[in-house]
Amino acid sequence: MDYFIGHYVPNEADHSDWRASPLLMPDLSGAPAAFVLTCGHDPLCSEGRDYAARLDASGVAVACVHLPDQAHGFLNLGPSIGATPGVLEFAAATLKDAWRPRPILR
Repeated sequence: MDYFIGHYVPNEADHSDWRASPLLMPDLSGAPAAFVLTCGHDPLCSEGRDYAARLDASGVAVACVHLPDQAHGFLNLGPSIGATPGVLEFAAATLKDAWRPRPILR
């Protein structure tokens, strides 16, 4: 993981910055609603699940889907690996709902 972290956040002093990893944010109560997709064969699985749990505990709307038989990046491989049907569609619908226009309350 050090290889990937070093490329994602080259400056080691920034590794503990919550902007690089929102899980490190002390208070998530003001965070936006989230869709968190975790996979069983992913070295970041526990961090994703912890983040979703912390969002939920902070009162933030979160949709969390866990796919125990998939690996990180499986969506890029599509049908060639027998990806779980409907996951991409669910993610797209969740994002579409999050980005839909909402009335301004006055």
